[in-house]
Amino acid sequence: MAKKKAATGGITKSQAIRDQVQANPNATGEQIAEAASKQVGEPVSIALVYQVKTKDAAKKPRRKKTAARQAPATSGKGASLQLVKEAVQLLQHAGDSKAAREALNAAEDISRMLKK
Repeated sequence: MAKKKAATGGITKSQAIRDQVQANPNATGEQIAEAASKQVGEPVSIALVYQVKTKDAAKKPRRKKTAARQAPATSGKGASLQLVKEAVQLLQHAGDSKAAREALNAAEDISRMLKK
């Protein structure tokens, strides 16, 4: 069924509501309905005001969500990939795991002494 043109020069209730919202965006639904009723010459319900506002808000383009930041790749025990790479470099530098452990123990001792 086709929409009928309003008696006030072709303006519809919905268009009157849009005009009132644009003119006064902070007005309540009741205030908009009252002003639109005067403009159209017919009663405008508050429910229609909220329906028009909701449909107009749905037409506005939304901002795209940004991609979620990825967590760093980890090994099975929770160490990051970068940490594993650095540990491999330490092993290569030290020569074997025993020397690497001794270097780590010495670093821990120095760290404790600096915190005191």
